[in-house]
Amino acid sequence: TRQRPTQEMRREAMKERLYEATLQVIIDEGWHQASTQKIAARAGVSRGAQTHHFQSKTDLLLAAIRNNVRRYQAAIDEQAEALLAGEGALRTYLDLLWDGSQEAGFLQSWVEALVAARTDSELRGQVVETDRVAIDSMRDFGRRASQQSGNADLGADLVEMTAYLLRGMEIQRGAHGEQARMHHLFERWVRIAEVVMGLDAAELDAAGP
Repeated sequence: TRQRPTQEMRREAMKERLYEATLQVIIDEGWHQASTQKIAARAGVSRGAQTHHFQSKTDLLLAAIRNNVRRYQAAIDEQAEALLAGEGALRTYLDLLWDGSQEAGFLQSWVEALVAARTDSELRGQVVETDRVAIDSMRDFGRRASQQSGNADLGADLVEMTAYLLRGMEIQRGAHGEQARMHHLFERWVRIAEVVMGLDAAELDAAGP
C-alpha cells in the first residue's frame, strides 16, 4: 500500500513551495517589492498557512535565500571533491562556479539580498553570516587545489575573487543583458587566473601582495 505523507513531510513540502515562490517573486520584482501576499498567491497557499511557517516577510525571504545558497553550495562541494584527484582542478572549479551562477535565478536572488542588506542592519548580519560560510567553503577548495603548486593562499584568493566577479556580472547583466559578453569576459578572467597560478614564488613576490 502507498504510504500516506506524514505531517513532517507535508510541512517540508509546504516550505519548498514557499521557497520556490519566494525566489520567483524576488527575481521578478526585487527584494523590497516581494510581499508575503504575492508570495502566498504564487505558492497557491493561504496567508494563514504562510504565517504559520514564517511569521514575517524577512523570515521567509531569508529562509528561502539560505535554502537556495545551501543547495547550490552542496552541489558545488559534491562535485569539487572529485575534482581534487584530477588535473586542472582549479580551472574546472571556476567553470563550476560559472555554471552554478547561471542556474535559474540563483545568483540574481542572492545579489538582491546582498544589495538589500546594505541599508538594513538587521538583515545585514544574517546575510553576512550565510555569505561567509559559502565563501569560506570556496576558499577552502581553492587552497586545497593549489597546495601542490605552493600557492595555496593565492588559489583561495582567486576563487574568492571569482565569486565577487560573478556577482558584479549579474548586476551588469541585469541592466544590459549581454550574456555572451559576460561569458567572454569570464573566460578572460579564468585565463588570467591560470597565468597567475603559474608564476613561481619569486615572481609573485616581485608582483607585490
